[in-house]
Amino acid sequence: ALKEIMAFQKSTQLLIPFALFARLVKEVTHDILVMEGFRWQQAAVECLQEASEGFLVNVFDSMNLLAIHACCVMVMQKDM
Repeated sequence: ALKEIMAFQKSTQLLIPFALFARLVKEVTHDILVMEGFRWQQAAVECLQEASEGFLVNVFDSMNLLAIHACCVMVMQKDM
């Protein structure tokens, strides 16, 4: 598992597939705005995906630090 983590840390590619993330963004946008014909530019979705993944990595890193501080082996839901 540590080798996988190190490989992901060295790479600069996004972890969530673009098509799945774009579908999620379009679905959420449709549910909130209820507008027909609302379109996303590819660059905007990529920017949103990069920011979202950065935020998630930060959250998971903080959870891991809390688990280490509590002398836990696994990250628990309460750490979130």
